[in-house]
Amino acid sequence: MAKYQCPVCGFPELREAPYSDGHGSFEICQCCGFQFGVSDNDCNVTFDEWKRVWVARGMPWESSDYLKPAGWNPKEQLKIAGLWDFET
Repeated sequence: MAKYQCPVCGFPELREAPYSDGHGSFEICQCCGFQFGVSDNDCNVTFDEWKRVWVARGMPWESSDYLKPAGWNPKEQLKIAGLWDFET
């Protein structure tokens, strides 16, 4: 089964591609809670805006249905994905 990376937080285990043929998958990222096709299209929130709010909130694991991975480190996840653009 293919895995896809969240373009907001870098979580590497999305079950579907976030977008296909220009349409959001409607999958909700287990990590940051962004819903592709809703958070962006319906609510007009950019990836960067969502990420900045999520980081400001302390980067909590958002899913109540899935346990966060053992040893999960959201800051390292963002850095590995090339998405960490903050001072510290």
